[in-house]
Amino acid sequence: MKFFELLQIALGNRERFSVAPTLEEWREIYDNATRQALIGVMFSGVERMPAEQRPPREMILPWFMVVSKIEKRNAMMNEACAKVTERFLRDGFDCCILKGQGVAAYYPAPLRRQSGDIDAWVLPKQRNGMDVDQCARMVTDYAHQFTPDTKASYHHVDFPAMKDVAVEIHYRPSYMFSAVANSRLQRFFYGEAGKQFLNTIEMGGGTVSVPTAEFNAVFLLSHIYRHLFEEGIGLRQLLDYYHMLVSTGLAEDKEKREAVLRQLERCGMMRIAGAVMYVLRKSFGMQERYMLVEPDERTGRFLLNEIMLTGNFGQYDERVSDATRHSAVGRNSQRLKRDMMLFRYFPGECLSEPFFRLYHWWWRRRMN
Repeated sequence: MKFFELLQIALGNRERFSVAPTLEEWREIYDNATRQALIGVMFSGVERMPAEQRPPREMILPWFMVVSKIEKRNAMMNEACAKVTERFLRDGFDCCILKGQGVAAYYPAPLRRQSGDIDAWVLPKQRNGMDVDQCARMVTDYAHQFTPDTKASYHHVDFPAMKDVAVEIHYRPSYMFSAVANSRLQRFFYGEAGKQFLNTIEMGGGTVSVPTAEFNAVFLLSHIYRHLFEEGIGLRQLLDYYHMLVSTGLAEDKEKREAVLRQLERCGMMRIAGAVMYVLRKSFGMQERYMLVEPDERTGRFLLNEIMLTGNFGQYDERVSDATRHSAVGRNSQRLKRDMMLFRYFPGECLSEPFFRLYHWWWRRRMN
C-alpha cells in the first residue's frame, strides 16, 4: 500500500516508493493521512523522497499550507501547556502533560504531530495518606470553582482554562475494565506519580513535566487498548508509541524492558502489546531491536484492519451512524457490539466492560 510506503519514507525506514504513485494514488494517500491525523508527518516523507516521485505541484502547495497551520497550532499549544502547568503549580497541584504535546517531544519534528487537546495529570501537592478518589475529589472541587456544571468521569474532568484550547484534567491517566487489572494499573500510576512530576523538559517558553519512557510504555499502551474498545484507535497513537520506543531505545535496556513487561503482564496487556508490535513493524517498518515483545500477527492484523476502517479515534467508522453517535442508547448498544467483536481477541476486558460501566455510573453519581 503506497500510504504505508510514504509513512516509512517519512520515518527514514525507506528511501523511495517501489513505484511512483499515480495522481489517484496520491489523492488516496492524502485522504488516508487526513483520516489518521498524519498530514504533517506524511509531508516530511514528501520532502525526503526523490524529486521525480513527489506529488504534483497542485497538491504540494495546499498540503504545505495545512502543515504550516499544524506547526503554528502546536507552537501555541506548547505555550498553553507551559501556562497551564504554571497555573496548577501556583494553585497547589502537581501537573504532568500526558500524550499530545508531551509525547510529541519524541518526534524528530515535534511541531508536525497533529495536536488535540491538552491532557494534564493533576494531583494535589499535599497528598500523603490520600487515595486516588480523595485526590480526584480535590481536583474536581477545584475545577467546579470555575465550571460548576462540568461533570467528572472516572479518570478526568474538563477544564476550560484557556480560550481556544480544551484542557482535560486527569486524576487517573487511564484505566482498564477488568477490576483486578485496573487495580494494579492504578497502583502503578499512583506509585510512579512522583517520578513523572519531577521529569521536566523545556516547552513553550516554560518548564513542564512529562512522563518517563518506562511510564509511557505502560500508559500509552493502556490508552490505545481503552480506545480500541470505546470507539476506535488511529495510527497517530500507534506512531506515538513507535517514536517513544525508537527515540529512547527502551527495549534495548534489559532492566527497564523487564520492568515494563512485568507491569504489562500484571495488567493483562501482553496480547495488545504483541498486536501493537505487529502494527509498528508492518506499517512503520520498525526494527526488531526496538520491540518490547514478539509481534502477534493474528491479533495485529485485526488491530491494523480496525485502525484503517475507523480512522482517528473512530471518527470515520462507516459502520456507526450519526444517529448512533448522538444517542446514549445508541452509544451503549454500539459498545456491546464492539465487545462481541473483540471477544475472540480480548475476552477478559470484554466480559468486564459491562460491569465497569455500572461501576462508572455509580462513581459519577457519587463524585458529582
